[in-house]
Amino acid sequence: MSAPDGNSGSADRHRLEAELDDCRRDLEKARANRHDQEYLADERDRVADQRDHIADEREAVADERERLADVREGSPEERERKRVQRAEASEQRRQAEARREQAEISRQSTDTERRH
Repeated sequence: MSAPDGNSGSADRHRLEAELDDCRRDLEKARANRHDQEYLADERDRVADQRDHIADEREAVADERERLADVREGSPEERERKRVQRAEASEQRRQAEARREQAEISRQSTDTERRH
């Protein structure tokens, strides 16, 4: 009768060893998954940091462009003065063109009267 008990003990031992092996594999998988999750979290943080850095750089570039525009164009008062000057010059050009057109019309009218 001791033989069946020996086989039963051996079978239990093999079953427990198999369960222990399964537990070890599950533990290794869990560790690997945790490691993967930590890696992915670190990567997400790294990407977020890069995005923040890029956004900061873009803001710095925009600020520099604005500063350069201010240097090139002058103060708001200077820009307004230049705008008014351009508008006045444009109006003067328009009036000069209108006078030239009127002079051309008068000249053509005078030429026509002389011919008759």
